[in-house]
Amino acid sequence: MAEWTYKVVSADTEYELKGADLLLDRHPGTEAMQKWLNSEGAEGWELVAFVPAKEVRVTVAQEHFAVFKKLASSVDVQRKADIESERARKQSERAKSAKGR
Repeated sequence: MAEWTYKVVSADTEYELKGADLLLDRHPGTEAMQKWLNSEGAEGWELVAFVPAKEVRVTVAQEHFAVFKKLASSVDVQRKADIESERARKQSERAKSAKGR
């Protein structure tokens, strides 16, 4: 089974709509967003969700969370195993300490 690494990034999508943009169905910030997404993709990250950080309001400026995933490297898998091992060790120590009271 594949192991995944995830990251969550806060993205501010603030821009100003002008009459010409509305008429031509252009959206300011599109090029910058594409450049950013392409740079994340070049590093192996895949966008899996893009959701408002707060309750949706009728405004143009809004903060979103972009959630990316990529296949975990052997380093990521080892780090996860180390974290799990340390967590189990601490849990065992707490259990022993609780018995000794």
